[in-house]
Amino acid sequence: MKVLFLGTPEFAVKSLHALLSSSHEVVGVVTQPDRALKHGKSEFSAVKTAATEAKLPIFQPVKIRDDIETLKALGADIAVTAAYGQLLNCEFLGAFDKGVINVHASLLPKYRGASPIQAAIAAGDKITGVTIMRTELGLDTGDILSAVDTEIGESETFGELSDRLGMLGARLLINTLDGYDGIVPKKQNDAEATHCRTIKKSEQYIDFSSDAQKVVNFIRSLSPVPCAKTLINGEIFKIYRAKALDDDYSEHACGTVVQSDHKLVISCGRGAVEILNIQAPSKRALDTAEFLRGRKFRKTANGNNNGAAHAAAMVDLTLYNALRAVFIEEAFCAQALTKALKGLNNIRSHPFVTVAFYGVLDNNVRFNKIIDSLCENAPDKNSAVVLKIGLFYCRYADMPDYAAVDRTVELAKKVGAFSGFVNAVLKKSIGYEVKFRSALEKFSYDTNTPEWLCKEMISDYGESRAAAILGAALPQRTHIRPVLKRITLEQFYATADGGIKTDYGSYVERSTLDRFAPGTYAVQSISSIRAVNTYKNGIDGGDVIDLCAAPGGKSVYLSELGDYRITACDIYPHKLDLMRGYAKKLGAKINVALNDATRINNEYVGAFDIVIADCPCSGTGTLKTKPDILIKRKPSDIDELTELQRKILYAASKYCKVGGTLCYSTCSVLRSENEEQTERFIKEHAEYTLLDETKLLPDTDKCDGFYIARFKRER
Repeated sequence: MKVLFLGTPEFAVKSLHALLSSSHEVVGVVTQPDRALKHGKSEFSAVKTAATEAKLPIFQPVKIRDDIETLKALGADIAVTAAYGQLLNCEFLGAFDKGVINVHASLLPKYRGASPIQAAIAAGDKITGVTIMRTELGLDTGDILSAVDTEIGESETFGELSDRLGMLGARLLINTLDGYDGIVPKKQNDAEATHCRTIKKSEQYIDFSSDAQKVVNFIRSLSPVPCAKTLINGEIFKIYRAKALDDDYSEHACGTVVQSDHKLVISCGRGAVEILNIQAPSKRALDTAEFLRGRKFRKTANGNNNGAAHAAAMVDLTLYNALRAVFIEEAFCAQALTKALKGLNNIRSHPFVTVAFYGVLDNNVRFNKIIDSLCENAPDKNSAVVLKIGLFYCRYADMPDYAAVDRTVELAKKVGAFSGFVNAVLKKSIGYEVKFRSALEKFSYDTNTPEWLCKEMISDYGESRAAAILGAALPQRTHIRPVLKRITLEQFYATADGGIKTDYGSYVERSTLDRFAPGTYAVQSISSIRAVNTYKNGIDGGDVIDLCAAPGGKSVYLSELGDYRITACDIYPHKLDLMRGYAKKLGAKINVALNDATRINNEYVGAFDIVIADCPCSGTGTLKTKPDILIKRKPSDIDELTELQRKILYAASKYCKVGGTLCYSTCSVLRSENEEQTERFIKEHAEYTLLDETKLLPDTDKCDGFYIARFKRER
């Protein structure tokens, strides 16, 4: 058969090599785009390197659906995927006579999702394997064509097992293709399905309150990449290998460094682990014996001197101030963290505060569940913030349990929380295992998403796809684009050296922004940029009104793309001032006007070629970049927002010229705010027809979720 191959990491290379050595013909290879490195260099995927050596046609679409016609023209009978890294849409799945099959590194239906090898090792499984399955829209839910199992070695790491499963999968793939027409597919038993998602940075930290063997399994599951981490004496270390010790260390609290002369031993909830291979910040990995030459670790996290205690207290207070601003004052998380860090003079402690801050937010639903389970009455808001810090310290920071509790209790005293209550709850939390009353509650806990939103997402997408959307990982950096009338693309990418290059700009660290001259770049998300390009698609210029324009990013960007006369509106005068200042900074020409988007303004009736109604919404498409949304939103908000959206759409419908385009958009992923609003609008407005709908989702589009519907006014 003629095969189109899709894959990215080393695991997939084994299958590609097997195909090249078989009777089947590889007509093309699809892999993820190159990863930008420092100094303008790029890193190829392992599959691209292999395909280049084999002189195969290579395709690297940012979004595979944009290249479907090109890929169909290759004439493949079947498409084979192996850890490719993008979900495939209906059009792609239907483009090949023999369909699309996937090489998945688990015995399905166990461990559906992005990290099956890591999940199997971390769980302490003795057996795993590879499954060849038909690919369908659900996440790893397709019919099974073949499978093979294998034992997991006692000390086998993710990297080692991945290599072995890659070889097993390659052989299984060829056998499956050779006998393809005679195979009877087998349905998966969904009731036995388990899921695993992309591993977040905050989940790479070792929880020493676990059994020693579980700690070792966790370390193995992340070695060599992305690597387990721990904090020792205020520094972040990577741990590559460890072994469990049965010795009794019960006199030491969990996470205590109990030996650091010739061995590095850390106590656990049960037993202890000996660290065998470790890497200090900005150093190479070393066997522990070599690493310990000339280095000693304190046996307590806090130290015994007043200077160290004061430094730890300042770190805790900074973290508390940032989280209090989010949980109690309803501040935006990025602003809250930035403001809090300004008060912490010890720059070396900033990474720890940042990790802990986002670690609490990434576990907020989980921490709420633990607190609810352990407390008869809900704590006051202040004590709840302190408790979440303590839970993070106990479960994810490398400090003994008693030190984590003592440190949090001292913080409680400083900020006026109930210290006795905090002390009691944290002690009960050590070793506590959460029990779930329903599958929905467990799904909520696993995805760190409120139950009401989980229910909406599962209703809209099904459980597997909802888990994929909620678990999608996005770059934890700031996306910027060039202002091309002030900087060339070459200058922009040279200045953004070290960032992750995109089709529209680059993901960079915040510190990188200081390299740019003022007004030469704009902070703007990929989804926002793509939305603007969708608004103007097929329209080269004209009169435009942006009804909910603040803070002005979309209006300013649109003004750079053609001869558009733009009126940017908002209901609040202070936001108009912000938009004027932003437009002036970037040299944009837009008109700013005070206007209530929910009321018809007779001055605007029938006056515009493009009307943009980018409406207030739940923001559920931006959960990865704005985790505070999960804290602020409540179920009743959706009904209020959909009614507000309906009012804005009604007023907006009056402003289009005949032949003009009305654009409705949200940064939500919920059908109630998107497709259902579009369906309702078309039914109620016979003068409009639907031009197109665009939906961006985090798991497939690798950006914030966004929805755009465009309507044409016919009369």
